[in-house]
Amino acid sequence: MSNLPVTAVIPVRNGAATIERAVKSAIDAGCEYVYIFDDNSTDDTKKVVSQFLGYGRVGLSSSDFHVGVNYARNYLISRTREDNLIIPLDCDDTLHDIAPLVAAWSPETWVYGNHIEVQDGNETLVKGVASGSLSRKNITGVTFLFHRDDWQKVGGYDPDFAYAEDYAFQCALTNAGVKPVYVDTTVYNRFLKPEGNERSVLAGEYWQFYRTMARRKWPNVFSGT
Repeated sequence: MSNLPVTAVIPVRNGAATIERAVKSAIDAGCEYVYIFDDNSTDDTKKVVSQFLGYGRVGLSSSDFHVGVNYARNYLISRTREDNLIIPLDCDDTLHDIAPLVAAWSPETWVYGNHIEVQDGNETLVKGVASGSLSRKNITGVTFLFHRDDWQKVGGYDPDFAYAEDYAFQCALTNAGVKPVYVDTTVYNRFLKPEGNERSVLAGEYWQFYRTMARRKWPNVFSGT
């Protein structure tokens, strides 16, 4: 089992209603540090986060203009220690126990598990198996654990992917030879809005666009599929 510190990186934009829950869950799940990037929020996000800043485990960065999730994640990771393991989290998600992911991590791997989708009070366990045309490549797009060195190796999160940034980053890691490892454990809760998941942009024409771009960028991931 790794003894490296784990940092949760959380971009947030107008997430005052959920960011406290996300930060608390990261601390309770075992993250040594929680780094937050306030992407020009116009609500009370900074006020909510400020209550955590005196404990030495939570850091807050911010921008005076909207920069997007990829810049935010890359900026936060760049400020972590070089020996850190990283787990990305959205501001409306909550982490469970990350110990099984840390136990399964080894150099040149990234580790993922299952998650629970919560909608209208109903919970659905979603196994972290890869889907679609990537069934043999383990590209899942869900929250996962990786080492800062591997983030640096692939040049960070890709700005060409305005959505599905974790999916794109996993493609980049796998293309570079960083091996995905699956652990049958629940990593986090993903909360869906009553009308559906507003982040489900990989359906229909969006999925075709991203898949085509991903195949062009990371051919090693898609070879043989």
